[in-house]
Amino acid sequence: MRTILSLLLLMACVSTLHAGTHAENVKDLGDATKQPQAQEALARAGTEAFDDLLEGVKRDPKDANAEQAAKNSQIRLGCARLLGLLADTRASAELLRLLKAEATETPAYPEFVAACAAALGAIWNIKTDAGRGEVVAEIKRIAGYEKVSPVVLAGCLRGLGAMIEGAEIAAPLVKDSKEPLLRSAAIGVVVACRRMASADDLLAIWTAQRAGEATKYTQPLGLQALMGLAMLGDARSVEGLVDVATLNQFSMMQALRDQAIDLLKLPALKAPALQALASIVKADDKPTQWRQAAITLGELGAEGISSLLAVADEKPPEGKEADWFKRRVDDQLTALSSESALKSFAKAYEGIAATEEKKAVREKILDQLLRYRTSLKSEGLGIFLRAANDATLEAPKRAQCINAYCEAKGKDSLAELEGWVKLEDAVLRAQAVQNLGRSYIPIAKALPLLKQALKSPGADFAKVRQNALLGLQRSDDKTLLQDFLDALDPTKEESADVRKEALLAIQSYRRAAKVKEDDIFEAIKGRTSDADAGVRAAAVGAAIGIAQRIGQKTVATEVLEKALADSSKDVRIQAYGQVIMVAEDMKLDKLLDASLKETEVDAKSEAISALARMKDLGPLATQEARLETLVDMAVTVVETQRGRDAIARELLGKLEKEAGAYSVISRKVLAAIDRNYTDNDKKLDRVAALVPVLTQIKEDTVFDRIKKMAEEQNQELRRVCVKYLAERGTKNDIPFLRNLKDRADNVSIYLRADIEDAIRKLEGS
Repeated sequence: MRTILSLLLLMACVSTLHAGTHAENVKDLGDATKQPQAQEALARAGTEAFDDLLEGVKRDPKDANAEQAAKNSQIRLGCARLLGLLADTRASAELLRLLKAEATETPAYPEFVAACAAALGAIWNIKTDAGRGEVVAEIKRIAGYEKVSPVVLAGCLRGLGAMIEGAEIAAPLVKDSKEPLLRSAAIGVVVACRRMASADDLLAIWTAQRAGEATKYTQPLGLQALMGLAMLGDARSVEGLVDVATLNQFSMMQALRDQAIDLLKLPALKAPALQALASIVKADDKPTQWRQAAITLGELGAEGISSLLAVADEKPPEGKEADWFKRRVDDQLTALSSESALKSFAKAYEGIAATEEKKAVREKILDQLLRYRTSLKSEGLGIFLRAANDATLEAPKRAQCINAYCEAKGKDSLAELEGWVKLEDAVLRAQAVQNLGRSYIPIAKALPLLKQALKSPGADFAKVRQNALLGLQRSDDKTLLQDFLDALDPTKEESADVRKEALLAIQSYRRAAKVKEDDIFEAIKGRTSDADAGVRAAAVGAAIGIAQRIGQKTVATEVLEKALADSSKDVRIQAYGQVIMVAEDMKLDKLLDASLKETEVDAKSEAISALARMKDLGPLATQEARLETLVDMAVTVVETQRGRDAIARELLGKLEKEAGAYSVISRKVLAAIDRNYTDNDKKLDRVAALVPVLTQIKEDTVFDRIKKMAEEQNQELRRVCVKYLAERGTKNDIPFLRNLKDRADNVSIYLRADIEDAIRKLEGS
């Protein structure tokens, strides 16, 4: 009930709805079914409902009608509570009158008396006007009755606690009372009054609960005592608060954990809290608490982050690796991604001197801020800017900070970039140039700086030139064409990486600047003979594409055939990928010569893919040795290369139709199946990839083998075997399929629709 009313008070503070009379809502407080809605409406009305509530609290609970009497009792109880929440001193006199009238040692309505006392306490919570003293004195008088009702006493204690009075009454109850209700209310009083003399009693309550059964560890009374002890600033509460923040017993009580963490931030508790949490992270026997301890340290600000990172530098236990604690801390850092934790990292960084001695810890903090930079607000930008200009940090770390800063600031980072692109460190200049070339910087403003960066000489600045080309490709300035052509020329550009980048960038630039492909073709074609294999590979694809578009099909074929004979596997793989562009114009023998020499699986699969795209494989019908080798290659790809098996099966299908290779394919595939399907070693995924070839070439001699394999507990293998039977089987195979369908195993259940389709197909054959 207290929770509901607290919520209603919050609503009352921000609303002045429902003008006019609220007598009907007051009346509904006496109806159990309508009470919640009535409370909400009255709370929303706030002070507008004051007069009706004041009338409601005067209701006579001794009505001749027993039913109405019960309703009146509930109405005035609800009104008393709501008046307390309104905290309007105009209600004080009436509530005090009712309290005096009904507070006896054996009151007829103890809950109402308790509500009046609590409401008066709430009304005079922070007020010191005349009349407060009388209220305090009356509540204390009632609380002092020799045989006071526990319900009434609890209400009195709540009222006194709200007014920060009555510690002398509450203290003995905290120590000795056996009534949880009274003890809880008394704790509220001594804590509100900051009665330090009760600290030992609060600790005793918590200690007794903590020493009990684990299932009772989370009971509210002990936790209230613990939180109260912490509010008094007693450092003895730290151990318990750390338990609440880190133990699994409290994992579902996030609000309680948040409260514990807030208390650990108190000046009197923070230092011992940091020490206790760091000790948990170091404790080998507390792995279930490591993560929450790290998270809690992150919530304790810069000092918490520093304490956590300091654990990484601790000397490892005897016999453990040197980085024993470092790895543990690194593992926990991934959990520190909340906004408050990241702010703590940022504040910690600001408090560390920019010295060589502190470089490692600063870089560790930067790593965390960079990892979650998208979650950072403005405080992160200043740190990234500071780190980017910090000469004591390693260049790669500074470069990361340049990137993070520019990504966050966008076009507003141009001023800083103008300085960074002139730095003498190649790593930093390369990063600055990369950001300068991005779309958030207008190309018109970036152009002069990018052109200057493109002139950065020497091997160390190759990455700078690469990034400059990437940025310049956005420009439509036709005068840049020669710069791109020079970047392709090995007599002018020594770096193969830059020449390779230029191959890609010049094509984007050409489109932006509307330069004709004829004007760049010869330069790109020339790179198909580059000394560097990577450049040659990139040039092959570009040159063939342009040659086709500008009508030089013969040249495209020549480039491809030359690439197929290249000593570099990477160049040949690039060439295989371009076969589809010139398949109608090139000779099969050229492709076969290259393909059949491949020894590595990735090159074989690319060659198989290229051959499957050839228009006519008929000439292979008279080349028995080549045909055998080619089928071997294709079967190997089917067998071992998931993702390429479909194209290899496509090639085998073409060979069977165009080159009459049925017998070769059948023999090779069956041999592969036998190789992968033995009693001691069943590679069912490989077999599943091979079976469709038998279906494809209409191999009708393997029904018994197919049925045996269909019984394996492998979904894909059973699927392809069912499909084989559907395509090649007869009505005689229907009983087998029905038995297969009726199996209780998960494979048949999943494939039931496939099996039923196969049966229907054979029934109609």
